[in-house]
Amino acid sequence: MTGVKHDLAIASLGVEHLERIDSKRSLYRCACGTTFTAIRSNITTGNTRSCGCARGTHGQTNTPLYSCWQNMRQRVRDVKRYPTYEGVQCDDRWATFEGFVANQPPGRSYEPGLCLSRQADIGNYEPENCRWLTRRENCLEQKHPSGKSHCVHGHEYDEQNSALGSDGRVRCRTCHATSSAAYRLRSKVTS
Repeated sequence: MTGVKHDLAIASLGVEHLERIDSKRSLYRCACGTTFTAIRSNITTGNTRSCGCARGTHGQTNTPLYSCWQNMRQRVRDVKRYPTYEGVQCDDRWATFEGFVANQPPGRSYEPGLCLSRQADIGNYEPENCRWLTRRENCLEQKHPSGKSHCVHGHEYDEQNSALGSDGRVRCRTCHATSSAAYRLRSKVTS
């Protein structure tokens, strides 16, 4: 059973209480028709007023796409934390989440697991200068912004010969195999 204060709050917002999920959260239907989950005290205090339609997010604030948009805006705004983004601007069309969804970069469509990347990490965040990449593709580009195509020993960075290390750096598989074999040989000799 919900409290009187809770019932008054949702009535004033035009939000319909559907069911209690647990001790803190409930399922609601927004005035726009979208169902969403919220902490009841946030509804009561007015901190949550809709599914997000008032902000243009329509219940998508916990989605990977929303996180991509939010992270992009954070990098542009917080140049102390992200100094390499100093001077980088965000296109006006992407000022709101709805604008971001409506004006996607050309080419590959967004899928969960992809990240937003600027062409060669140069220029502003705008649909014409961005694209969706896998984490691996993005790391390969970031670690070799000058267009490096080979490791220091001359081995080509391609799909078969490059691996992503735990530190996020691109590794040459050929060099790693050579190094590992030499280490195993040394270990046998000393034991």
